[in-house]
Order: sequence, then structure tokens, then C-alpha cells
Amino acid sequence: MIRRWVAFWNTEESATTLAAVRVLMPLVLLSDLLHVWFLGLHDVMWSPEELGGWSVTAIGAEQPLFGQIFGGTTETSVGLFWLVAWLCVMVSTGTFTRTSALMLALCYAQLEDFLPVADRAIDRLYRNLFLVLAFSGAGKTLSVDAWLRTRAFRDDAVRIGGWARRLFILQVVWMYFDAGLEKGASTWSVMGRYDALHYILQDPIMSRADFTNPGALFHWITRLGTAGTIWWELAAPLMLVALFATGTGRLGRMGRWLRKVRFREVYLAIGMLFHIILWATLELGMFPPAMLVLYPCFFLIGEERSRD
Repeated sequence: MIRRWVAFWNTEESATTLAAVRVLMPLVLLSDLLHVWFLGLHDVMWSPEELGGWSVTAIGAEQPLFGQIFGGTTETSVGLFWLVAWLCVMVSTGTFTRTSALMLALCYAQLEDFLPVADRAIDRLYRNLFLVLAFSGAGKTLSVDAWLRTRAFRDDAVRIGGWARRLFILQVVWMYFDAGLEKGASTWSVMGRYDALHYILQDPIMSRADFTNPGALFHWITRLGTAGTIWWELAAPLMLVALFATGTGRLGRMGRWLRKVRFREVYLAIGMLFHIILWATLELGMFPPAMLVLYPCFFLIGEERSRD
């Protein structure tokens, strides 16, 4: 069992897939930060409450480490904001990737310490993944690091450990499955007539348009959407079975059936549609694009090979 466990993680694969994700992830975060700057909130959100900001931890004994070192001032929080933005550029371009990704995860966490109430689930997910990126070798191609090493930005021959992309997959699958488990309100079930999305779309804070009094047809569409969302999320663990079956050709009758119906491709296609609809109808910040740029991680399984 131990040998199989080691062999499962001890694989090599092309660095291109994870490098592409490394390029896109920081760009999504950067666009979110620039939106905050465009709204004129970058010097308010993380500044001390005593100085007119929203942070209640930026002054005093409980202030974050960044504030302890540089002082709990507006200039400190603004500097941290722009440092995170600059580190996004560094990671996306693959410039000193390991150090940049590690620093991005740590500084990103400091923003959360300044204003915990503004921290979202997608922020926590991205911090986890930036830590994985720091040690993954994803900066070996499509990067400035590759150019410094080979005088070419792309190096298709370089290979990295497959463990990092597998951790990405596990994190995304768990996030979807847990999201399904967390939807415990009756409106997400047949007991509440699957009315959750109908109510959410009528929330003026969440909705991008006026969906009040939309008519019976729209109500039925949202019910189908609610039922589809909850069951799609709860089906996420089957993705692991499908990927294993695709990569090894094993796992019995279920694995063969999932491979036959192309479960991976169908599940991700539904996910893309799901996130695009959310992006178009609801104010969810960077969540939809942040998830979509992780989807390439679900491919390349068949091209892995053991390091032994």
C-alpha cells in the first residue's frame, strides 16, 4: 500500500499545463485588485479604522505582521496592496517564480489579516494553490525563468513532478463537493422546491439585473438550475474515479463506464456553463474566472510517467 501511495505521487509530466495555470491565476487576482483600485477603495479597505479605514486590526497589539514591521498606517496597507499586485505580475510572468509565488501567498494572507471580513473562500483557495505553485516547478516554462536558463520562454522538454497538479485537482474537487454539502437550506432541496436560485437572483445586492417578477417559465428554469447545481457539486468525487480510469485504464466497471461516457469532459463542460452563467447574472467577484482558469489541470493524466 505504501509503495502504491508513493508511486501515485512520484510521477513526472510536462510542465506546460501547470505553467499555463500559473500564468492565468495571478492575472485573475490582479484584475480583482485593479477593480478595487478603480473603485477607489484600495486605500480604505485595509487601512486602520482610526484613520478612516475599515481595518480594526491595523493598530494595536493584534495588528498583522506587516503592520508590526512597517507600522499600522494607511501608507503601509496601500503599500501591501500594490506589493501583492506586483507579485501577481512576477508569478504570471514566471520571474523568480518560486520566491515570487511564496511571497505572494504570504502577502496575500496579510491582506486577510488586515481585514478578515473581506476574505472570501476563493481567496483561501488561491493562497493554498500559490503555495503549491511555489514548489511545483511550474516556472520552468512559459516564463522569464525559462528564458534566463535557455534563452527561450517555452521549454516543452522540461518535466516536473505530477504531485502538484494532482493537489490542484484534489483541492478543486473537494471545494465543489464541500460546496454541495454546505447547501443545507431547504430551498436547495425538493422540500424547498429548489427555489434557492430564484431567491438569490432577486437579491439586489447579488444580482446583476432586475429579476423581480420574471414569470413562471423563469421560475422553472431557476429550479432546474438549483437542482442541477447541487447534484453537479455532489458528483465531484466521481471526477477522481474518472481521471484514474482515464490514466490507468483500471478501476473496474464504474471506471470503464465513466471513461465511456467521457465523464471528465461532460463534467467540466457543465462547470464552464455553470460559471459563465454565474458570471453573467450574479455579483460574485473573481470567483467564476478564478475557477475556470484551473480547469486545464484536469488534463494530461495520460501523459504522466513514473520517475522510477
